[in-house]
Amino acid sequence: MGKLIVFILIFFSLIFVNKDISEPFDYNTNIHENIESNLVAQGEYSSPIFTSQKIPNEIYEKMLGNSIPTEHKSKVDLDTLSYLQISYFGFDGKTHIGEMIVNSKLSNEVIEIFRELYTIQYPIEKIRLIDEYGANDELSMSDNNTSCFCYRVISGTSSMSNHSTRMCN
Repeated sequence: MGKLIVFILIFFSLIFVNKDISEPFDYNTNIHENIESNLVAQGEYSSPIFTSQKIPNEIYEKMLGNSIPTEHKSKVDLDTLSYLQISYFGFDGKTHIGEMIVNSKLSNEVIEIFRELYTIQYPIEKIRLIDEYGANDELSMSDNNTSCFCYRVISGTSSMSNHSTRMCN
């Protein structure tokens, strides 16, 4: 049930930012042949990446003062977070590698969802850490970025966002 909810949330958040791509996916061909030939034609062939790991030190340093405000760093348990690297098709039709921080309990489900999106070549503009935007959600959204974890309050309230609890919506 949780996987379905996460998939639906990601799907609907992506559908609102979807743009046309010049070559639609051909469902009559073998999916893996289509992906491989697309990457070979662009000179970028390598195996897709879908990994989950504990937060590496260099990523933690990038998060500190951004998605983890220094004054709240003691409230963020790094053992409950996972760092994902995810292959995705961009609006340019090329494969890209994105980064995302998620709740460790959801990491496998999120990986599977993005693997399915990659398999059908569903276009995503960007998957970058919110820290690339100074943890500014408005900047991230206006750049059509897909992200998850950010320790912050809901705009106009004093309530913590689901992004703070690592349960992204």
